Amino acid sequence: MNSVVFQSKRVAKLTFSEPVKQAVRQRARGKCECARNTCPHYGPCKAPGTEFHQKLATVTEGEETRACQLLCKACHQQAHASSGSLGRM
Repeated sequence: MNSVVFQSKRVAKLTFSEPVKQAVRQRARGKCECARNTCPHYGPCKAPGTEFHQKLATVTEGEETRACQLLCKACHQQAHASSGSLGRM
């Protein structure tokens, strides 16, 4: 079983495959999956999802869909502005 571990502050960007992106889009029904109370929308965002966010620092092969989140641009920026280089969602 392969896993990707990011240990430095500068995190290498994980590129999600097209099948993973399609599965995440379908799970999210094309909407932003952010429900953070620190984002301006207060509750589920539901704006159109346009960007994929890696929400786990360690991704094991076969777990890519769980590690990926569909976000709108504003929520994705907020995720990276929060603590940690990957943001916390």
